[in-house]
Amino acid sequence: MFSARYSRIKTLLVLLCGAMMLSVGAPGMAEIYKYKDANGKWQFTDKPPKGTQKSEVLNYKSKKKKVVAKDIAAALKNKYRPSTPIEETTLAVVSIETALGSGSGFFVNHDGYIVTNKHVVRPADFKAWKKADKDLDEAKEKIHEVEQELAIRKARLKKMESELKQYKKDIDRYNDREKKVAHAEYEVYEQRLKKMKSRHKKDTKWLNDKKREVSRKTSDFDSRSVKAKFSRQFKITLKDGSKVKASLVELSKKHDLALIKLDDHITPFIDVTKSGVAAQGMKVYAVGSPLGLKDFVTSGIITGKRNDCIYTDTQILPGNSGGPLVDEEGRVLGVNTQKLMSTRSIGSEGFGISIPVKFVVEEFSEFLQKAVVAEESSTTSLAQ
Repeated sequence: MFSARYSRIKTLLVLLCGAMMLSVGAPGMAEIYKYKDANGKWQFTDKPPKGTQKSEVLNYKSKKKKVVAKDIAAALKNKYRPSTPIEETTLAVVSIETALGSGSGFFVNHDGYIVTNKHVVRPADFKAWKKADKDLDEAKEKIHEVEQELAIRKARLKKMESELKQYKKDIDRYNDREKKVAHAEYEVYEQRLKKMKSRHKKDTKWLNDKKREVSRKTSDFDSRSVKAKFSRQFKITLKDGSKVKASLVELSKKHDLALIKLDDHITPFIDVTKSGVAAQGMKVYAVGSPLGLKDFVTSGIITGKRNDCIYTDTQILPGNSGGPLVDEEGRVLGVNTQKLMSTRSIGSEGFGISIPVKFVVEEFSEFLQKAVVAEESSTTSLAQ
């Protein structure tokens, strides 16, 4: 009786272990074979048994944990209750932080895809980074020049000190009257030398401090540059100030555009497939995070159009890059990218430049289409 009970317990433990292993294995259907061996004992295996006439297939389904998407679209709408198309637009605009700075971006569908500028997520490849790198090189060159000047000055001071010592020895050979004049002259030279040495000491300290400062800045800049060149995750700040992380999806090869994605969230969005038509003189709005200020809107008019860019007198400031340019109905016209400043006229504020939204559709339609197909497939599956 004890043997039969032990056999049943053993069988139950084997079954439980098999089920536990399956629950952490690959998703889907797995097969476990149950059969009796030559001694009449039940055996379990994940491979078809050999040399047995009769076996039973036991199927177990593993359970995959479902991630419930957080509906930030509804949360933001309930919190801010937008009353105009422009206010509605601001719900979809985010701030993006990188190792070398920050910029803006905006959701382009409710599945979390965000369009921004390539130079926002890859700043080390663009003008601002190159200028900072050049400034550091110039600082190093200036330090080298000062080092050389101080080395020459140090040699001169050493020579002057040696000559002054010799002069003091020579005074002993003078007569009393000459000695009096020579001593007075010596004191003047000595005081002058002391002042020069004191100044040299201060300049040397300043140089050493500056060298440490530039070295620290260079090290920090190089470290952040490496991160900026290869980073695939970015900190995103939503309209309500909450922070989440988005991952890099694609960089445009033709335009200053990039696509990143926030997973497991239902997001507010600006529909790039229903864009407005840019016309010269029409009123437009730029939404973004200029100068580190989150969630700001500036307005202006379209001053000119080209096939590859839209010119506006809307304020496009550092941090606005990657944000949307929209019309009065909130329809997107372009992606703000930079400011064109005049080098000729004093006081000119320059023009903002935006990349037409048609290029966003051309560059990233493959990814956005996949998101739509996945969404429809998921909806169909739920309906069934």
